[in-house]
Amino acid sequence: MPKKDKSGILDLETASLVFKSATTGQLQWIWKLIQEKKLERFGLRSKEDEKDKAEFDRTWDQYLAFGSAQRLNEDDDPTFEDAERCMKHFIKAWDSTYYSGPIKGLDRGNYKLDDEVAFYIKESFERYLERRFADRKKGDLEKAFRTNGKRGVKKPFPSALSGYVPDVIQKIMNEFMDKDEVRIGKPSLNITNVIESYSTSEDIKLSTLKDWWKEYQENALVYFEMQLALDDKDFTETHVKQIREHFIEDFRK
Repeated sequence: MPKKDKSGILDLETASLVFKSATTGQLQWIWKLIQEKKLERFGLRSKEDEKDKAEFDRTWDQYLAFGSAQRLNEDDDPTFEDAERCMKHFIKAWDSTYYSGPIKGLDRGNYKLDDEVAFYIKESFERYLERRFADRKKGDLEKAFRTNGKRGVKKPFPSALSGYVPDVIQKIMNEFMDKDEVRIGKPSLNITNVIESYSTSEDIKLSTLKDWWKEYQENALVYFEMQLALDDKDFTETHVKQIREHFIEDFRK
């Protein structure tokens, strides 16, 4: 089973070994929220107690700010709203941590500046300062901070960097990994055959579904591990074999 960190949060083995470190950060945030009972499985839990709600709102706001900064830093189709959210996060973190009325340095809570947001601000300043003063023109600051991003870009799904997994991709992963343990003692499934089957049953173009699988399979694997952990289960020998052969070659070696 995954080991717990100092705060009692289970580490995810697959999340630490997936291919994009940026994706890992968002998935770890989601797992943190689930483990702290601020997310119920993969949906929001209602909060009635005002103290709990305030704590949840603060954590949720930091989670959203991390995601926005990540999209900006990775140039992953960021929007104007992402830049605005990071700016608001910076202001709130400053007000909460560094300044209280006329008294500087007074700690006012646990709302701290997220590293990803801080990196976005640093990079934005550097992008702006790369141009000589004489060469700067109107709009350069907006470009540096990427506040001129498109509003409300319509895409089928959020990118994998956001920690998102389309339902059909999670279904493919769960069946391929035999989540319900209906294939114990039987040969493992062929992933190509599983994808082709879902292409037919879900009426999705095969090439499109293969593209989705390529982009989101690592996230789906991490969510698969989350589901096992929430059910107090560990990877079976078959799971480990599948992971080594198809996702992480040196898994648990």
